[in-house]
Amino acid sequence: MVLCLTRIIERGQRSGEFDKTLSVGWLAAAVIALGHAAGGELAAERLSAAEAQKALRVSLLRLVGGMTSGRTYRVSRLPGPCWRG
Repeated sequence: MVLCLTRIIERGQRSGEFDKTLSVGWLAAAVIALGHAAGGELAAERLSAAEAQKALRVSLLRLVGGMTSGRTYRVSRLPGPCWRG
């Protein structure tokens, strides 16, 4: 999973969509931590599934320096060879 995240982050940095000033490894670790945080909030019933998904999506885009408006990103269907569905 970390390899897939690394590839996605590297591709985003190369294309200019993601911040290049933060290391790929740190961003991958932070993405995983945010995923666990969203899952924890859902499990503790502090957020609904829709709220947790939205909070995760917005937080991830802010973390990597991606856009939060304009282009639509879907967390569950990211492009690339690591994501099959």
